[in-house]
Amino acid sequence: MLPRKCNLLVFSKHITNQLSLLSSSSNPIIQVISSEWLNLDKELSMDKKISKGKSFMLAYNNSQDFDKVEGLKFLTQSMSSNNEKLNNAIKNYQRICNVHTVKDIYVASSPEYGKLFHAISNISDGVKFICNLRNDINRMIKVMSKQSSGDLSNLVRLDSFLKEKLINIFSLSNLSLQRITWNSPASLLQKISSNEAVHPIKGLLDIERRVSSNRRCYIFSHSAMPDEPLIVVYVALMKKIANNIQEIVNGIEDYKDKNEKDKRTAIYYSISSLQPGLKGIDLGNLLIKSVVKELEKELPNIVEHCTLSPIPGFRNWLLRSIHGNSNFELFDDKGYQILQEIGFDLSDMENVKKVIHEEIESDSIERYEKLKKFFMYACVKYLYYGKELKNNFALNPVAHFHLSNGAKIYRINWKGNTSGRGIQQSLGMMVNYFYDTSKVHQTSSKYLNEKEILISDDIKKLL
Repeated sequence: MLPRKCNLLVFSKHITNQLSLLSSSSNPIIQVISSEWLNLDKELSMDKKISKGKSFMLAYNNSQDFDKVEGLKFLTQSMSSNNEKLNNAIKNYQRICNVHTVKDIYVASSPEYGKLFHAISNISDGVKFICNLRNDINRMIKVMSKQSSGDLSNLVRLDSFLKEKLINIFSLSNLSLQRITWNSPASLLQKISSNEAVHPIKGLLDIERRVSSNRRCYIFSHSAMPDEPLIVVYVALMKKIANNIQEIVNGIEDYKDKNEKDKRTAIYYSISSLQPGLKGIDLGNLLIKSVVKELEKELPNIVEHCTLSPIPGFRNWLLRSIHGNSNFELFDDKGYQILQEIGFDLSDMENVKKVIHEEIESDSIERYEKLKKFFMYACVKYLYYGKELKNNFALNPVAHFHLSNGAKIYRINWKGNTSGRGIQQSLGMMVNYFYDTSKVHQTSSKYLNEKEILISDDIKKLL
């Protein structure tokens, strides 16, 4: 009951609180959390916790998006770590430092919702649920970060918690490497083909080519998600390091050739994560290294391991950099020299930049030909000098992935991908990252610890 004398502000707050309570009472997720997970009995058996976990999963899966957001907000607020318990644990540790007081701090700092997700991870489809939930949370964070929401930090912490849990679940010892062939279950072939993110698959013949002779397709799977491929990599077995994707995905001769013993090079031309909820969990590194071992065991004649990789973002970066929006100078002495050789009049650089800009936006491989040398020079500079300001790692995400794994930049390939997508990403260019299997650990360490990028002699010549 409101007091008789009440100003408008107090009345407004009262109405807001009442609406919030009304909304909460009708939210099935909040109902389950309130009735089954708050003040949970410490002595409750795992079977009963699992039953309560199923109730949460059911409520969440059957809820609308708005209720999901509100339900997760309530979860992070009502089942976070207890600050009072944490402060007491720290005080006890400061008085008596031993293994028990250290453990008490760990327990007190752990969020209460850890019990919920521990129970869910023991349910048959619980791990898949956690993956999907984390994907939802990432989408919520993306939207809320644009709104400067006060609930953002709680969701970010929940995301970090679930990420750590999934990292433990999907450790290498728990993963199964599986080769996909034309005889694999149709449902599996459909899942990996429909989710191919790098070079879209066009039909049944295209699928068959990518899993037949001189081709390999591998996935990681997990016993908790047996019907769900986690990540996929496509490999072409070749006599040389490939310089374009067309000969790999459209190569009729390779398709007819059944001899794999005369091939010496494994070209990793596509790697795609198939579970958005595993974003940021480095399964790609584990998959490539596992496939390298598998191929070396199956085909000792394979002695080179190299990628044929896209360069996403290069075209957009170049359009910006032409006008000086870069952390290094694109038009340096060598850049001027190349432009002069092409035939540009350098006395009017504004016009030079305008012409280059127009040529880029033509989306024409034929028109790019005149500027080939300059574009390749710009691409090498982008990959080698383009760095993230926050950590000094490679600006290009694909480059960062392979350099982190221990590869070196081997070669820039003109007309590496002449599809519309290839032109939009990188003016049709692709890059090879070379894995020297005897030096990957040293190469990776140099990049991660010293920010040193290894490059081939061919790349040095372009610079």
